[in-house]
Amino acid sequence: MKRDGYFAITTAIILSILVLMISVSLSLRSFNTRFDSLGFESKDLSRFLALGCLEEAIINVRTSSTYTGSTTVTIGSSTCRVLTITASGTDRIIPTEADINNRRTNLQALYRSSTDTILYIRELIVN
Repeated sequence: MKRDGYFAITTAIILSILVLMISVSLSLRSFNTRFDSLGFESKDLSRFLALGCLEEAIINVRTSSTYTGSTTVTIGSSTCRVLTITASGTDRIIPTEADINNRRTNLQALYRSSTDTILYIRELIVN
């Protein structure tokens, strides 16, 4: 009869440890997911910032044919950079760079001033 109590206590301890391990595992998983979503949000923000920088560069190219980039642009409380613009005839290759929380976006656009059109915008992968 005395052994029945030990079996119940041992079972209760094992089940408690199992439930505790499962709850700790789930809480860590949700904690890590939060940081993953924060990283995605930072990447989106850096992309939008780089696009804003690109639009600023295109406005400057439209107003001044001698604009060559190499400037820092402030948009709200963030900054991005227009890198050196390469010209070939009426075409301009405009690179921009933005960084939010160590999430960097490098965009490159081909702008044709003779027709006032953007032929492409692409994201560059930089190591």
